[in-house]
Amino acid sequence: MNGGRALPYVVVVALAAAFFAPELFGGRLAVTGNMSQWLPWAATATPEARQAPSVSLDCNLSYYPRRDITHRAWRDGVLPLWNPYSFCGTPFLGDVQAGVLYPPNWILLPLDPGRQMGWFLFLHCAWAGIGAMLLARAFGAPRDVALLAGCAWAMNGYFAKHFGQPTFLATAAWMPWVLLAASRVARKADAPEIALLGLTGAMTFLAGQPQLALFAAYAALITSIPQWLAARGRPENPRWARVIAAFLAAATLAVLISSAQLLPTRSLAAVSARADLPWASVLSGALHPAECIRFLVPDFFGSPLTNDEWSPLFPRGNSFYVHNQMNSVFAGTPLFALALWAMFASRTRKAALPFTLLFAAAVLVTFGSPLARLAYEALPGFGFARLDRAGSLAALALIVPAAMGAADLARAGGRGRRLFGAALIVGAAALVLAVSGQGPSLPSLLGADPARLPDGGLDPGRVSAILRRTLIAAGFLAATGIAFLLPASPTAARLPLALARVQLFLFASPYRIDRKPEEVYPPSAELDRLGDLLRSGERDGGGRLMRFGRDLPLAPSPLSSVLPPSTNVPYGLRDLQGYNALADRKLGDALETAWKESVFSHGIWTGRRIVAPDREAALEHPLMDALSVRAAVSGRPFRAAGWVAQPSSGFVLQRNLESLPRVRLVAGGVGVSENRMRTLLAAGSFDPEGLVYWVGEGTAGADQAPTGTAWVSRDDWNELVVRATTDAEALLVVADSWSDGWTATVDGAPAEILRVYGLVRGVVLPAGDHVVRMTYVPPGFRLGAVLSLLGLALAGTALAVGRGS
Repeated sequence: MNGGRALPYVVVVALAAAFFAPELFGGRLAVTGNMSQWLPWAATATPEARQAPSVSLDCNLSYYPRRDITHRAWRDGVLPLWNPYSFCGTPFLGDVQAGVLYPPNWILLPLDPGRQMGWFLFLHCAWAGIGAMLLARAFGAPRDVALLAGCAWAMNGYFAKHFGQPTFLATAAWMPWVLLAASRVARKADAPEIALLGLTGAMTFLAGQPQLALFAAYAALITSIPQWLAARGRPENPRWARVIAAFLAAATLAVLISSAQLLPTRSLAAVSARADLPWASVLSGALHPAECIRFLVPDFFGSPLTNDEWSPLFPRGNSFYVHNQMNSVFAGTPLFALALWAMFASRTRKAALPFTLLFAAAVLVTFGSPLARLAYEALPGFGFARLDRAGSLAALALIVPAAMGAADLARAGGRGRRLFGAALIVGAAALVLAVSGQGPSLPSLLGADPARLPDGGLDPGRVSAILRRTLIAAGFLAATGIAFLLPASPTAARLPLALARVQLFLFASPYRIDRKPEEVYPPSAELDRLGDLLRSGERDGGGRLMRFGRDLPLAPSPLSSVLPPSTNVPYGLRDLQGYNALADRKLGDALETAWKESVFSHGIWTGRRIVAPDREAALEHPLMDALSVRAAVSGRPFRAAGWVAQPSSGFVLQRNLESLPRVRLVAGGVGVSENRMRTLLAAGSFDPEGLVYWVGEGTAGADQAPTGTAWVSRDDWNELVVRATTDAEALLVVADSWSDGWTATVDGAPAEILRVYGLVRGVVLPAGDHVVRMTYVPPGFRLGAVLSLLGLALAGTALAVGRGS
C-alpha cells in the first residue's frame, strides 16, 4: 500500500486517536460510572466528586470487573474459565461479554483494566470508520467522500451512547465489515469471499453482543439480495443456487470459528433466565413512533448526562425493558438528509436500494411495527430481542446512501436538487417554530401516555434544553440545504459530510467521560476491613458477603447503593450476589424458595441479577450459613438473629456469627429429589453443620461427626485443591456453586461431585488422608476449541487457494 492509498486509513485512525487522546496519551481512564455515587466511596467523596457525570453504570458494574478478572488471570498465566467472586462462583468464559476469546482483547491484556477501556474504544471506533469507508468505496463513492462518511460513522450516536458498554460498540464496529464481505459473496461467491464473510461473522459474535451479531446477519441478507438481482444476467454473476450455498458455507464457517465461545455460552444460556419473552415484553424495548425525531435532533428527549430524559412518557408494551436513552439512531443530521436524497433521487436510488431496504427494515423493527411482530413470531433471535438495538443498523444503513448523496452534489444540478435544498431550509425553520411554539405541551402533541404526563407539561428547564438542541440540529440541517443550493462541485459534495463529522464530534464528546486512575475503584479502609473479615480463616477458604438493601433510585430496577454488584470483584471479595446478565438461575431460585420473596431484580434485569431480600429475617435462614455468608453490607442497620454489628464508617457492616467455613467436613448426608429439596429449603429446618442433603440418590458418612480437618492448598481461577484428613467416612463440602463442567478427583481417582442443597459441591471421602482436586472446564469448550481450529484452518486454506488462483 503506497502512501497515497494509505492516507485515508491514517486519517481515520488519527481522528479516532485525537478523540480518545486523554485515554491514550493523557493517563485518563475511560470509565463512565461515578464511584462516588455509592458507599463506601461516597462517604468520603467531595460534593463535586459525587456530582461528576455518570452515564452508564454497566461500565463499573459489569465491564470493568470482567476486564479486571481477565487482566489478573493473564498475569497468573491462566485462561479464566470461572469467576470465583460472583453468585458463589459462576462460569466466566461462558459469559460472551467477558470477551475472553475475542482477539482484540488479547493485545490489551497487559494494560491496567481501566486503560484497556480507552484503547478498546479507540481501536473499535477506528476499525468501524475504516469499514464504513471501504463499504462506501465498494458502492462507488469517491475516495474523499467515502473517507468523510467513514469518519462520521466512527463517531455515530450509537457509539457515543455506548462508550460505557464497550461490547455493544465493538459488535456494531464489525457491522460494515460484515456488509462489505456479504456484498463480495453476492457478486462472486468464491472461496476467499466465503472465508472473509465467515471470519467477520465470527468476530461479531466474539465481540460480545450475540443479538447484534444476529441482526448483522439479517442485514447481510437484506443488502445482498438486491445486489445479486441487480447484477442478474451478467456473465460473471453467480447463479442463485451458488450464492445460497456460499452464504450457508460462510454461516457454517462463522459457527465453526466461534465454537470455542459459542458452545460454552449456549450451555450457560440453557440454565439461565434467558428464554423467550412474550411479545408485550419484547415490544417494550421498541422506540415510540414519535421518537423518529431522533434521526434529526440528538438527545431531543433528554440526556442521561443531564438527567432530563422524558422518553419514559412514551412507553411501549408492558415496560419489561427499561425505556431510556442509552440506545440511539442518530448518525448526524446532514448525513440523514443526504441519505434521504440518495434513496429517492433518480440518479442514485437504484444503487442505494440495498441500504434503503435495510434502513426501512431496521426502522420498522426498531419502532415495533407489525414487521417486528412478524420477526418475533418467525425468526430466530427475536424471542428475547431488544428491538431498540436494531437502531444501530438504521444508523449504519444511512452511511452508504449519504456518501452517494454527497457524491451526487459534485455532479450536474437540477430543479429537484434545488427544491430539496430549499425544503431542508424550510424544514429546519419549521422544526424550530414547532418546538418553540408547543413548549411544555410537546409530550401531548407527540402522543405521550396521558397517565404519565406531568401536571402542566414539561418544566421550563427541559423545554429550554429541547429548544437549544433543536436549534443546533436545525442549523446543521439548514447548512446542508445550502449545500444542495450551491453549484455542483467537490466543495458542495464534501460540505455536508464535514458538517456531520463536526456535529457528531460535538455530540459524542460529552459522553467520552474520562477519570483519573485514583477515582476508579480507589483504595478504601472499609473495604480492607471487610476483606480482612472475609479472608480470616483463609485455610478453610474464608467466606463471602452479601449486599442488604434496594435503595439505589433506578426504579423499577432496584440495586443497592452500598457496594453494588460486581464492584467487589476488583477487591477480590467473594459475593453471594452478582450482576452478570447470563447467569445460572439455580441460586436465585433457591434463595427465593428459602426467603419466600422475589430476589431477582425487575424490568430489564428480571431473573438474571440477584438483589438483597426485603425481610431482615431472611438472613436468619440456615442457607446463609451453608453458603458461607460471613458479612453483610448495607446503608442502615438491620436486626436478624446471629448477626452482630462490626466497627465501620463507610457503610454498615454486620457479621454472621453462625457462618460456616467455605471448605468443611461434615458427618455425611443423604440424596433427595428436587421437590424434596425445595421443601427443605422452604422449611429452613435443616442443620448445615450436621446431616446435609444433595439432589440425587444414596447416603454417605458416619452416624456422628468425624474427627478431622480440611484445608485449602490451592485456590486458583479454574481449580481448587483441598487436603483433608478424617478418621471416618465423611463428606467434604465446598460452598461454591455446582455447575456442569466441574470434575473432581480424590487422590488422583475420579470422584462424583454431589449437588449439595442443589447448589454447591460435595465429595464423599473415606477415612484417611486425601488430596481432593476440583477442576472446571466449560461444557463444550474442548469440542468447541477443536471446531474453532478446524474453522480457522478451513478459512486459511480458502484464502490461500484464492490468492494462489
